[in-house]
Amino acid sequence: MAAKQQNRILYLRTFRSRPDHRLVVSLALAVANPGKLVIVGPAEDEARLRQWTRAHVSDDNTIHQHIEYIVCSDDQWRREVNLQISKASCVLLYMAPKRRKFPSLRAPKAGDFEDFYSSPVKEPVTGPGLLREIVYLRRLDKLKSTLLLCAASDLPYFSRLLRDLPIHTGLGPDMTPLLGFYLFQNTPKGLQPMVPRISAYDRQLVNLRAARGLISFRKGVFSRSSQVKFSHDLTELVNQVIRDSRSSRVQPDVMLGRSPRPRRLPPDGARKIIEFTNVEDLLYIPRYEIADVGLAEVLEILAEPEANHECLSCGASLSDILFYVRGLDRAANSSIRGRCQFCFEPMIVESGQLRWWG
Repeated sequence: MAAKQQNRILYLRTFRSRPDHRLVVSLALAVANPGKLVIVGPAEDEARLRQWTRAHVSDDNTIHQHIEYIVCSDDQWRREVNLQISKASCVLLYMAPKRRKFPSLRAPKAGDFEDFYSSPVKEPVTGPGLLREIVYLRRLDKLKSTLLLCAASDLPYFSRLLRDLPIHTGLGPDMTPLLGFYLFQNTPKGLQPMVPRISAYDRQLVNLRAARGLISFRKGVFSRSSQVKFSHDLTELVNQVIRDSRSSRVQPDVMLGRSPRPRRLPPDGARKIIEFTNVEDLLYIPRYEIADVGLAEVLEILAEPEANHECLSCGASLSDILFYVRGLDRAANSSIRGRCQFCFEPMIVESGQLRWWG
């Protein structure tokens, strides 16, 4: 009789240089009954984890029986994470701030429309790698199988973020950006921005509203009683996710890499040709049938290709802009559009210039 397939509980986190060994051990113990904890990372991180468990855990061999470590280099992790997300029965997403704490979402002090758009986009509040993984979770329809983990001290931030951010980012019901997604209000002093300029990375946080649940813990404090409660709560939620999860119909290989042939891609399943950029490198993919345009072709069209061309809104380089035409026949479509992958602003290549569009 074939052995029963073990459930895979994928652990995603940011800032690999910041040790989280104690939390990893706690997670591995908590999910040992329903499945095995899966971690993707470089070989040196696995070595550090093993070194820590040998020094701090009495039976470290037992711990590692509950952990499957997928060794992966930095240039492979986007592809590997996509594959592991597609295989996971449940995903544990640990959200940690980029600095000591998450920043305030207070409105900027810019006095008018022009000042607001000339101010820089705020840096991501957490690691861009983790925020990119939220994109993958949404594309692979795995958010409903995702449990969020955060320190108890960060709970107020997440409560405020998940309540306010959907209002102020201008994302439609299908989580695609709307034109003019920054909100302003008229005041006696003129147009005043209501929210800070938020990068495309941070705007992915709004998708966390679709996650299955959230568990907090007291960072650095894992007494026996707190460990028991944490393990009990997490095990119960993981079991619920596994019971309710359905096998995904998504073909993960279709979501990855580049190809000159049309493929049905998110967000609408329409046929698209993405042959100059890896799909996993894109935060935003336009709707409808499209064909991407290579940067070399765009530079040939621009009147001054040697100039320092950049996004008109956030200053990102041209390599951070997805250029494309509507339809699958590139020769039949001369209007080249662009969508910045950092701020989501739409542009068009017209009369040898990069111009606003929309």
